[in-house]
Amino acid sequence: MTDAAIYRTAPIKRMSILERRPGDSRDFFSRHWHEVHGGMVSRMPHLNAYVQNHVVGDFPHNFPTFPCDGLVEQLWRSTGEMQRGYNSPVVTNLIADEVNYLGHGSNYAILASEALREAPEGSKLVLALRHGGEPALADTVANQAAALGASSLLRDDVIATIAKPNFLPVPPHPVDMFLHLHFADSQAAQKSGQRLVEAIGGFSFPGKAAFAVWRITTKPIVRPQ
Repeated sequence: MTDAAIYRTAPIKRMSILERRPGDSRDFFSRHWHEVHGGMVSRMPHLNAYVQNHVVGDFPHNFPTFPCDGLVEQLWRSTGEMQRGYNSPVVTNLIADEVNYLGHGSNYAILASEALREAPEGSKLVLALRHGGEPALADTVANQAAALGASSLLRDDVIATIAKPNFLPVPPHPVDMFLHLHFADSQAAQKSGQRLVEAIGGFSFPGKAAFAVWRITTKPIVRPQ
């Protein structure tokens, strides 16, 4: 399978925004998440696909944003299989391990999913947006992103935000849309990320809106058979 291999899709998608523990480096977070936690997740029954998106570049701006060091993408064939997966004994071990590297996490259910795609050399951007009660803002941002000339663009609309019980009472971060943009190389992704942040910074934002853009390198854990 090539570095840009495209996974076949499954109808149910879950995503997560993960934050490292206060005091930990991003390198420590990334290493534990990939080398320890990822292997544990791979043992969940019925998991169709699982990709870790490790943040390797941030694009600061002056608007409200989302702290993030990694993003989860999972595909499941059905809600029944997903429920059986999350009810399996493996999840008890996953929750116990989260305190070893994770400061906070937010989970999301996605309206529709397409195939997951690898970007092992940092050539992917992920954008997260909370539209603050103005759904048209999501379309405006998506159109701006489409103008960047990415080789691939996927829009994930969120239908539910799911709290991680072990991190309550700190609530999850509400997100309405994720965009996944792939570029020819990491340099093109870096330049496009800066252009995207500058463009969005010129938009009119409602008070409760927030956005973030990250440059990502992907690490696949479970590939569909």
